[in-house]
Amino acid sequence: MVIVCVLLAGGILAGAAVPANAATCYGEGCIGLNPSGTSCEQDAKTIGAMTVGGDGMLELRWSPSCNASWGRFSTYWRSNTVGGHEGYGISHVRVTAWNPGQPSQGVVGNVYGIFGEGSWWTGMVTGTTWSCTGVELYAQDRSPGGMYSDTYSLGWTWGPCVA
Repeated sequence: MVIVCVLLAGGILAGAAVPANAATCYGEGCIGLNPSGTSCEQDAKTIGAMTVGGDGMLELRWSPSCNASWGRFSTYWRSNTVGGHEGYGISHVRVTAWNPGQPSQGVVGNVYGIFGEGSWWTGMVTGTTWSCTGVELYAQDRSPGGMYSDTYSLGWTWGPCVA
């Protein structure tokens, strides 16, 4: 706990206990922020999830303390088949989160694992209304002669929307 003291009119000192883990932001104040740079990720819960082909999991995450949501896509172990295409691998990912009628938030962070698996997440949107997420995967030829070939989109997958 952190004690906050306020000098009131008349010179009276008042103290109030404020939780040390108070939210970094709340609702609309979180829009566009990276959840990993805030306290919001500490109490985050997955409130909607779906498998995207055999390639990974799309999640809609929500922080009750921040009342904010964001999208996250995590790949499964990288195989040599993406979107049903043998010899191709995921080259990059676009994840988005939005509240209907509001601008969407794109990728603000990602991490890669030792075996090529990865996770990408969006900036936050307010959790006071419907929140939605979606992902677009890009594939690239992983054969020895194709490592520098053009990438192509496997299309958007529109994921969970939760109120």
